[in-house]
Amino acid sequence: FASKTKVEAGRCGVNPTLLRRWNPGTGATNQTMLGIGADGIGAQLATPSGILFVTFTNGENCVALVSPLGKVVTAKLTQRFVEPRLVLLSNNSVAVVERAENTRHIRVELVRWRASTLEAEAMPALTISYRNDFQPAALPDGKLMILGGSDSQYRGCSPCRAETQVLDPKIKTWSAGPAMLEPRSEHLATRLPDGSILVTGGWTPNHGWGHGPSRSVERWNPVTNKFEAVAPMPSGTARHRALSVPGEEGKTLLFGGGNNSSLHAYDIRTGEWRTAGATWQGSEEGKCRFIPFRMAGNAYAWNACDYGKEAWEVIALRPVLPTATPPPEKFQVTYQSSAAQVPARGNQPALVIGGSFHAGMNSYLATSAALAVDANGAARSLPSLNDARHGAMALRVGAGVLVMGGRGEDSDKTARDYGGPPLS
Repeated sequence: FASKTKVEAGRCGVNPTLLRRWNPGTGATNQTMLGIGADGIGAQLATPSGILFVTFTNGENCVALVSPLGKVVTAKLTQRFVEPRLVLLSNNSVAVVERAENTRHIRVELVRWRASTLEAEAMPALTISYRNDFQPAALPDGKLMILGGSDSQYRGCSPCRAETQVLDPKIKTWSAGPAMLEPRSEHLATRLPDGSILVTGGWTPNHGWGHGPSRSVERWNPVTNKFEAVAPMPSGTARHRALSVPGEEGKTLLFGGGNNSSLHAYDIRTGEWRTAGATWQGSEEGKCRFIPFRMAGNAYAWNACDYGKEAWEVIALRPVLPTATPPPEKFQVTYQSSAAQVPARGNQPALVIGGSFHAGMNSYLATSAALAVDANGAARSLPSLNDARHGAMALRVGAGVLVMGGRGEDSDKTARDYGGPPLS
């Protein structure tokens, strides 16, 4: 925010807003005074036309679209939102979504832009009680899907829903959508380039509170209008988010910021998972934020977690594409406790296999992550194991590596004193 000088009459708020840009690759910075008055910004979203902001002041919300050239158009929302979520439905429309505190029903406002104008229109509420653990997602035809969630007062799946609900903005009507394979809460639903929806992690009936979230993944298929199982994440997580790996937009997604301290990379084309990096500690509340960027040809991520006192750190993301050439690392920091280790032999790299990552408080989650380190110290992420396991043994057998034993991922069904069932 700049000064307390009032902006033009009719604008929301009294504090003019500064848009500040920073390029981590070059170090260049600049700032632009926006024609938006805002006492606070409740949400923001990158769209093909610019950045969309939802602001609030004096009990009302405004929405503002800022183009890459700094042009600003604004409109007032008809409803009041406190912690809205924004979902891009099409190139010129966004859904503003929030659970109403008094009714626990889901309220939606549709924001459209044409040329130099913004329009906001209230949609009918979804009259089903929810907690804030559902996930909204955009369907290819411009509809909005609400996935999972619960109306329990307790975190976790206690119980949670597999049901989905779909809003058609054209006819302003809600209808029941296809059921997910598993009930979920605090999961993530991510739109993929082909229009499908990738649903990852969260709490499920088999992975309840106290035993770590699920690593299972399913995908809504727009052709069949059904959910189908796909390869699981390397380790479970909840309250996470996904961003594109810089330079690999439309090809690789980076999942992080949840209670798991690791960053999972998903190859959209092959459906393959790898672990691109990790931080030293996870957050049980999922209060971590990460910002991926590219500098000098390598990918990194700023990471900030609220451990009582917010601290920022930089994570070097290990290459997830076979064609990438990883830089040498003087020290190898993986944060994989109880991992199996295989020394290098000839031209074959050293390996770090499985183990567990921190997931907030005193929780640790088994992982299927695998890491290769060559004789020069260059490390790259390998495709994940079929099973998440920690405390395993690994040794070379011929041209391959045999991984044995250890314990798998913990769950309500397989809980043990030392976490997870023993594996063969």
